[in-house]
Amino acid sequence: MQTVINEKRILKLIPNFFKEPSVVLVEVAQNAQRAGATKQDITYKDGLFTVKDNGHGTDEVAPLLVLAESDWSAEVEASHNPAGWGLYCLYAISLIVTFQSKFGKLTLDCQSFLTDEKYRENIEKMVDKEEACKGFRLTAVIREDAAEDILRGYAKELPFFPLDITVNGDKIERKTIESEYRGMPIKTSYQGNEVYINPFVLQYDSFPVNEKELTEHLDVIWYGIFIDGKYSSKQAVIDVKANTPLTPVLPYRQDIQLDDKFKKFYEFVKGKTVEYCIKFINSKKIKDDDEKLLAAMKTMSDIATQGELDQLTRFYVYKYEPHIHNDPYESRRRVSVVKFGEKLVSESMSVHVDYGDGVLKEEDESLLHLPAGAILEVRAPKKHPSWLKVEEKRYTAYVVAEKVHKGYFTWYKSSVRCDGKNIPIL
Repeated sequence: MQTVINEKRILKLIPNFFKEPSVVLVEVAQNAQRAGATKQDITYKDGLFTVKDNGHGTDEVAPLLVLAESDWSAEVEASHNPAGWGLYCLYAISLIVTFQSKFGKLTLDCQSFLTDEKYRENIEKMVDKEEACKGFRLTAVIREDAAEDILRGYAKELPFFPLDITVNGDKIERKTIESEYRGMPIKTSYQGNEVYINPFVLQYDSFPVNEKELTEHLDVIWYGIFIDGKYSSKQAVIDVKANTPLTPVLPYRQDIQLDDKFKKFYEFVKGKTVEYCIKFINSKKIKDDDEKLLAAMKTMSDIATQGELDQLTRFYVYKYEPHIHNDPYESRRRVSVVKFGEKLVSESMSVHVDYGDGVLKEEDESLLHLPAGAILEVRAPKKHPSWLKVEEKRYTAYVVAEKVHKGYFTWYKSSVRCDGKNIPIL
């Protein structure tokens, strides 16, 4: 029976698995963190890439060479879910790599390592045990085609690692969820990890209504790895330091899987958001003209159940004056906050014209040009509290037109009356 994986072929194809040389930076920082390091120095000059850290290092060379293998503790294995692919990215972009730690010192010819089976079989004989050292060190001669990009984005990728990292002598300014997301009003925890949530949405946006939308507006700090959401507007962030509340997509960990774990996380975020919005909207300290009040109401309209909406003591409606001019309704829509028990009336008007033959014809409502405040149309959002009811009232304008001139235009002298509504000008 053949083995499940063709070792020779997969190793030869390894260089095609990695798109960005800079992912090496994340991998070496991640490994240093797992090894308990507090400091890491990264340098790159003239094609030579070096990394040193003060972690506990490794006394085995195999985990550095065997694909999908590691010698991390059971705790790290259970929480970080290491894939054992990180250093293979380094082999893919390097000509020569040298490792030094408690096991000794080993220098690899990367091309031979990935393509020559006999070379791999003799690797253990190449280890110089006399060169053992504390911590972990690596030196790599980077291929020319990858050299330009290896340090790309390090200022964004490395700051969340709990390490004092220097790159070419420059210290990376460390960032935390508190320093970068302090403006988010909801601060809570999920499975032992800090979660910040922003319940407020911009005027033309909506709060994520499903798991996929949340991934696009979510930042994840995964044991120091920064996973950036698709859009700049962020509704939530989670700083994972314990357990595996979400599942990053391997091997890069640049995306989050939409699995059952994420469904539970989305329900958690939605629940905390609704809970906050109910208190915020019902608070007497928040004035009706507060911009955040409308944002919270829109969020409730996006994600709340009917029972949750019915707990609100105020909500918003759209008001229009449809007959002032001929622009679309949306161009003069305004938002108004209404309170529980407030009576709402939505008015509309039709026009019927007698062109002198005694027959009333219903005309397009765009014929109406009414003064401000004459007709007020009220519309509730699609999802709203059940107590928010709008009474509909429709009026009719009757016009009797007497033709007085016909040329390029036909002119009429008209008399107007309206049943049930005082319209001073038509």
